[in-house]
Amino acid sequence: MIFTDDVSLREPSHIEVKRLHGPRQITDAYLLALAVAHGGCFVTFDSAVPLSAVPRAQKKDLRNGPLLAFSRSGHADTSPRPPARPVEGAGDRPI
Repeated sequence: MIFTDDVSLREPSHIEVKRLHGPRQITDAYLLALAVAHGGCFVTFDSAVPLSAVPRAQKKDLRNGPLLAFSRSGHADTSPRPPARPVEGAGDRPI
């Protein structure tokens, strides 16, 4: 999903900078705030994303762990995917 880049790091209603514990959390907090502002969900492998740094964020707005596709309703799409098919001329490597 693509969202308009309209969240400001300087706006306390989007991000509470004092709740960030280091520079590595800035991008995660920004992406979470962007997802919250547009009714999306931020999916990440990082387990240290500071939910409290985004005032309107709730647990449903953040998913940690394996990458899954989520519908607008927040339900995981766990339908099986067909195996990758080899591309002609690519040898035995699937794409």
